[in-house]
Amino acid sequence: MIGIWLCGPSCCNCARQIAQLDAEAARVGGSRSKLVRDAVDSLLTRTADPDIAELYTRAYPEPRSGTDEWGDLDAWHDAAAAARAAGERDPW
Repeated sequence: MIGIWLCGPSCCNCARQIAQLDAEAARVGGSRSKLVRDAVDSLLTRTADPDIAELYTRAYPEPRSGTDEWGDLDAWHDAAAAARAAGERDPW
């Protein structure tokens, strides 16, 4: 197996990982190389993008409720939920 040659004869972890990669590649109908490339792309994309949830939480620490210049959002949500529960179409 190629894993043994990568790390030496005492490393059985690589052989196990390569077997897992081969099984997953067969399951999705692709190659081991494509599976690894896709995994690396996914990792790099996740680590390059800022944590959107964290940014949102910092930008909007407290949910707004009550009446503001747009009206009473809580009342609007309650009315929409009641309309859906009654089988009516959404008010928008």
